[in-house]
Amino acid sequence: MSMQAIWIGIVLAALTLVHPVSAQGQNLGKNDFEQFCSECHGATGKGDGSKAKALGRKSADLTRLSEKNGAVFPVVRVYNVIDGRVEAWIHGPRDMPAWGAIYTEKLKVRVPPEYPPEMRDRLVRERILTMIEYLLTLQAK
Repeated sequence: MSMQAIWIGIVLAALTLVHPVSAQGQNLGKNDFEQFCSECHGATGKGDGSKAKALGRKSADLTRLSEKNGAVFPVVRVYNVIDGRVEAWIHGPRDMPAWGAIYTEKLKVRVPPEYPPEMRDRLVRERILTMIEYLLTLQAK
């Protein structure tokens, strides 16, 4: 079994473990998308946001991620792009913010310092996974 298949299994398992139960949790991914992503990717995720034209390159059409990947949603790749910390380190600067680092900084304020760093990391992962859950709902049928 390839490492990618193993990672996909781990991420899919994590998606089922952190599936939001409350109405507020169910909307977290959508709210984050609307607040942080829609200016570039558009309200419907088609890459037509108000700031899309000002970018150095076209914003991704997030409604076609599965279609462009053989009808399989590329969970691991999308996770890494949203998180951005490893990708930025490997490939250098990018247009899209590294949300993993941004969420980590925001959580430093909200998570007491006596909590272990793993707690912040877990919360960041959950936040990114709720965004991925929302992106799954945007996929073209």
